[in-house]
Amino acid sequence: MSKVNFQDDSAEVRFDRAARFYDTFNCFIERFASKQRKEILRQATGNILEVGVGTGSSFKDYPPNKQIIAVDISQEMLHRAEEKLKNYNGKIELRREDVQNLSSKTKPLTQYSPRGFSALLQTHLRG
Repeated sequence: MSKVNFQDDSAEVRFDRAARFYDTFNCFIERFASKQRKEILRQATGNILEVGVGTGSSFKDYPPNKQIIAVDISQEMLHRAEEKLKNYNGKIELRREDVQNLSSKTKPLTQYSPRGFSALLQTHLRG
């Protein structure tokens, strides 16, 4: 029987593995975070960049009709976030990115908004 060494796993592998339990694990923290997020996001006047979006639990807190770019390193987290997109009245684009190395592989972030983003949100970013 081989021993699994979690220290050697990348963040991507760890969060892919945790994705199916993530919302359950964070439900109590999320109640507090949601209240704080709503207050912060209420002040956002333009486009929003969310890094470490996870399963998309923040989508319910966004004011309507915003353009949001949401990035996460974990494809499994993004799959779960995709299920929550239909509940948001606005535009959210999910991108698989490492926040330590945001790229322009598909489209530079400045192409979304030449003036940049009015808010950057990071709620539960862990490495």
